[in-house]
Amino acid sequence: MIDRTARTPFRCPFGWITLPFAAGVAVAYLVPLPSWLTGVLLFVGWIPGVWLAGRYPPLKAGLLLMVFFLAGMARFAIWRDVQLINAIPGPLPSSLLTVHGTVAEVFTPGDHRSARLIVAVHALSRDSVTMATAFRMLLYLPAGAADNLYAGNRIQVEHLQLDSLPLPRNPGQFNYRRYLYLRGVVCQGKIDSASQIRVYPPETAWERWRYGFSWLRLQSARQFQRYFPRPSAEFLKALILGKREGLDPEVRRDFQLAGLMHVLAISGLHVGFVMGLFSVALSFLPFSYRSRYILLMGLLLGYMLLTGSLPPVVRATLMAVLYLLAILQERSREPFNILMAAAFIILLAAPQQLFWVGFQFSFLAVAGILFAWHRWYPRYMDLRNRWGKSAWKRRLLDGLVVPLGVTVAAQIGTLPLMVLYFQQISLASFLLNLLVVPYIGLLVGLGFLFLPVSFLSPDFAAWMAGFTDELVRGLWYGVHQVVQWPGAYVILPEFTSWRLGVLLLLYLAAYQAFVQQKFRRGVIAGALMILVCLVPRDAGTRFLELVAVDVGQGDALLVRTPSGKVILWDTGPLRRIEQLEFSLLPVFSKLGVRRIHHLIISHPHWDHMGAAFRLMETIPVDTLYLARLPFAHRRQDSLVRHAQRLQVPVRWKAAGQRIVVDAETRLYVLSPFPEEWQTTFSGRGNLNNHSLVVLFNHRGHRVLFPGDAEKEAERILMLWGPLLRAEVLKVPHHGSATSTTPGFLQSVQPELAIISAGRRNRFGHPSAGVINRLRRHNIQTWRTDVDRAVWLRLTAAGWEQVRWRRPVRFVRVPLYGQPRKIFLKQTGNPGKTAPKHQRE
Repeated sequence: MIDRTARTPFRCPFGWITLPFAAGVAVAYLVPLPSWLTGVLLFVGWIPGVWLAGRYPPLKAGLLLMVFFLAGMARFAIWRDVQLINAIPGPLPSSLLTVHGTVAEVFTPGDHRSARLIVAVHALSRDSVTMATAFRMLLYLPAGAADNLYAGNRIQVEHLQLDSLPLPRNPGQFNYRRYLYLRGVVCQGKIDSASQIRVYPPETAWERWRYGFSWLRLQSARQFQRYFPRPSAEFLKALILGKREGLDPEVRRDFQLAGLMHVLAISGLHVGFVMGLFSVALSFLPFSYRSRYILLMGLLLGYMLLTGSLPPVVRATLMAVLYLLAILQERSREPFNILMAAAFIILLAAPQQLFWVGFQFSFLAVAGILFAWHRWYPRYMDLRNRWGKSAWKRRLLDGLVVPLGVTVAAQIGTLPLMVLYFQQISLASFLLNLLVVPYIGLLVGLGFLFLPVSFLSPDFAAWMAGFTDELVRGLWYGVHQVVQWPGAYVILPEFTSWRLGVLLLLYLAAYQAFVQQKFRRGVIAGALMILVCLVPRDAGTRFLELVAVDVGQGDALLVRTPSGKVILWDTGPLRRIEQLEFSLLPVFSKLGVRRIHHLIISHPHWDHMGAAFRLMETIPVDTLYLARLPFAHRRQDSLVRHAQRLQVPVRWKAAGQRIVVDAETRLYVLSPFPEEWQTTFSGRGNLNNHSLVVLFNHRGHRVLFPGDAEKEAERILMLWGPLLRAEVLKVPHHGSATSTTPGFLQSVQPELAIISAGRRNRFGHPSAGVINRLRRHNIQTWRTDVDRAVWLRLTAAGWEQVRWRRPVRFVRVPLYGQPRKIFLKQTGNPGKTAPKHQRE
């Protein structure tokens, strides 16, 4: 008879199921095979597996692992084919359609920005022809149009064009298309008026349940908005209800740098607090312990639905429910087995969650805590028994050592993900988690108490809101001050594949060393991990890199020399704070840029210098260069004052001056000409013609940055003659018809040209005349509105374009079967078909 209480694999039977199943899901993601092929492999592997297991019992375990592995592959392939491959019934963008569907999720930022819906589409209509279908889409609505929409509502959207999901516009940028694909969302649409959407009540019982929980969630969110200032309301909505779409970007960034993002995402910590509150409340009711446990499980499942069934909440809720069921059934309550059982249930229902960051962080954090508890708890009890002779000493140890140990274990467990996804290590997180976690528990308790009070007693709710708001602002202030400390966090460059492989091997070596209690080896492996992280990226093998960043309708060009010097021409606009995190900062991370040595602002127009204020607060800047203007300008004066507050030196430049970057690189200022300010240009206020024009020269390779210089300034620049020639030209004024005259092109004689313009901008940039002019001169041209960010690298063979855009591999699978009937945009014939390869 097997002793299942001994330290054997039988203590965690779900580990034998979940781990190979998850491995199969991962392989199906990396090797995109069609679902029918994975089904054949599963069938072929199952039949001989059963036969071999009967004849050769020692092979039984390995064969079962193989079967579960193939089952994982088949499960992900089926999900992918149903949700992604065979979802859209036609090419994108589509013609104008009428969409019939059910609201699955509602996102309301809360600051008058457009709302978003995830819609499960049931049918498409056009020209009185309706076709049944099944896919999920992202729908953008104008502000206020989603106020009376809840999950479960049936909707009909008229005159809607389905379009493909957005791709990353810059290197290193978050891949929103992949993020949505992994949630089963395959296309998007946008309506301009609330009159385009019709709302109907839910029909099925499940839709009515979803409607009820969604209504309660949004009503609770509105109570926070009614009584709290907007930043605090959004913070509490994220903390209590899991609605993070309106969270203040400054707060989000501070918590991310401090390693505290897990407290802003509803996780096992919050479920634990909620479970404690529910347990205390149920203890006052005259029920048996079995009835209380059953009610507690129902309340936890209700809270899970109320928060939108986020992955950490689902994991924690499933673990709590399984634990309570084990108590009721008097079964083993092995924590690792419960964790693996919860993971298997989630992956069986939604295999794509294996690649969700929230899922990975949640399970690795719990695994780290359980591992540390299993290994270190006996040592802690020895310490507690030796030192804790009195009750107050034992309480002190339990209040300090246990939370600190749990925090350290969770941080170590999630360390690989922090390095992989965020390229940072927060050294202050160990101290902050010890202080912030109980503080968050207090805020969660106050938030839950506030909600019923707000409906029953508005006056008392207003007092509670004021008190809680002060606590929230105190937390923000403390976290913000800590992240300002030198060394509070370490930003790492994006890792190459070899470095990630080395880090993984060292991490596993450290893990094994600590398991075997060989602490010296573990410390050595940890020190080597830190050394690998801090070694400069691509040291000694750098090329000259030039990146025209896609910042929308604006300019921002980054150059990194082989010696590591970084020059940034303009910063682009800044309509929202988080826009910087989607444009410049990802490029900095991709190139390993930690400091800007030379920041050049061509002229004080918002599309060229709007992000400079925020940028100088985010990353160190050695010197700011500005053009000498013949008149005062408020934006430039504001930028100068901001730079002085941050102690960034400001240098004023005019034609004839130069900037020494390194031994092989020079910057030559070609404009503005002070003596020509009053007489040459029409109007003193035309800032475009006062742009700071700079010629970049690296070992004879030249790049010209003319800012927004127009034809009047181009005539003056042409006086430089042969000195104006350059291999690469940043086309002036976003390709406007007022610039890039034939004479100017003849003087520069570029081989390559870059046009920085916003996608579908309202100015019509670039001009068709400029594009034709560049073609007539046989100049290879890239446009950020079409090509997205342009990345050029100077090698021994000359300028080469870096291919940084990668397709989403797991949706590009062999297509099979007969094409479905679709609506064709070109002909309007609903009965005609098109091949599937036309789909995006």
